[in-house]
Amino acid sequence: MTSTAHRTEVDETLRLVLAVARLGEVDLKGWWRSHGVDRSGSFVLRRAFPRSWAAAGLELDLLSATRRHADALSRRSTALHLFSDELPFRHWASAGVVRQLDGTTRAPVAWDHFVGVSSSAAG
Repeated sequence: MTSTAHRTEVDETLRLVLAVARLGEVDLKGWWRSHGVDRSGSFVLRRAFPRSWAAAGLELDLLSATRRHADALSRRSTALHLFSDELPFRHWASAGVVRQLDGTTRAPVAWDHFVGVSSSAAG
């Protein structure tokens, strides 16, 4: 696999992980009852982090998803989930958030894609 093809796969995986994390917010499916980039979250985070509120909100979504999955599977010590520490996906997504914040490297995800999602668009 070429370096470009691998980078494309990682970028697509990053998009999917962030999409699942966003989908779990209260305004969509409500799986983890978080407000990272929904209307409430953006109201608070825009004031605290004017330039990086969306990235901060998505990081909160990742943390909420990780916690919810860990709690749900706590009795199964060998169970893995999308946000498990033993798998690279959450780490890739968090690294993507950092790349977006530091602005020194290409961020593979446009935050606007996740911020603008409504419950009707999410299905």
